[in-house]
Amino acid sequence: MARSILAVLAGWLVWGVVCQLGDGGVRYFTPKDFDEKGLTESTSILIVLLLLRVGYSIISGATTGLIAATNPMGHVYALCLFNFIFGAVVQYLYRDALPMWFHVVFLVSLIPSILLGGYFSTGLR
Repeated sequence: MARSILAVLAGWLVWGVVCQLGDGGVRYFTPKDFDEKGLTESTSILIVLLLLRVGYSIISGATTGLIAATNPMGHVYALCLFNFIFGAVVQYLYRDALPMWFHVVFLVSLIPSILLGGYFSTGLR
């Protein structure tokens, strides 16, 4: 039971940490594209951020699948639900800061990307 909780929590934490590092890197290398609040209106930067989020999701799904002792995809499904709920809340909070298409594409791509990472992890076992 503890390992199951750890597997889902680790996937969620990995997503958050990798996201902070990746987005920070984008802001570091393209500072002119961001305002003082760290937001951007650049479509190309937003697309890069979305592509990075697909990568973060794959990594988090793989992390959860690798840590789970049994039924890795069951744990990955739990991560999908947890991350989708959390992601929907965050997207709602940033609804005025980013274009609507960003929110929609992010939420639509989140679950398939996490599942892909989970499937990758089952091949690594």
